[in-house]
Amino acid sequence: MEDKGNKDKEKGQKQNTQNQQHKEAVTRTSGIQEKQRPEIMARAALPLHGCGEVDLGNPSKSISPWENNIKLKSPDGKTTAIMHDAFEIGMGAPTSGTLKLSNGMHCDNCSPSIVWSSDSRFLAVPHWIGQGRQRLLIASMRRRQFVEAPGEFRLLKLTSFNRGIIAGIDSPEYEPLSVRINVDEIIRKFD
Repeated sequence: MEDKGNKDKEKGQKQNTQNQQHKEAVTRTSGIQEKQRPEIMARAALPLHGCGEVDLGNPSKSISPWENNIKLKSPDGKTTAIMHDAFEIGMGAPTSGTLKLSNGMHCDNCSPSIVWSSDSRFLAVPHWIGQGRQRLLIASMRRRQFVEAPGEFRLLKLTSFNRGIIAGIDSPEYEPLSVRINVDEIIRKFD
């Protein structure tokens, strides 16, 4: 009888440990469901999409195409890109909204997955042109205009913009394809 009591006690302790581990995991992921997206897990300290504003103090962090609200300062801190109340383009789909820059520039139908050039002179912006289709816009801070880069994409998640090369992933959830987009020629036209 005592042996059965010890087994029950051990079973109870094991269950409590498992419950505590589960509770800690849920706290760390802030409610991410079974299909965990790696880009959100990597920045779990930030609010999840749809749950407030993402304010990235570090411009080298990438922004998910599912975010609703973003605020991203240029590396030199002179210009801020903001998007509020972006909406899903379909149920569970990425978002689209109006991108506003603190210098007065703005553009509709943008994805929140933007990235500043390392020298703060340009901003790369995925722009929705139809269901499941994007073009890449380059915003010049000096000329205060947007220029369309060649090519069409399914869904861009941009990760970096250095020396005229924009890196990212096209379609991060379904058949992801790593992309490197050379926009050096476009940048030279702005100078």
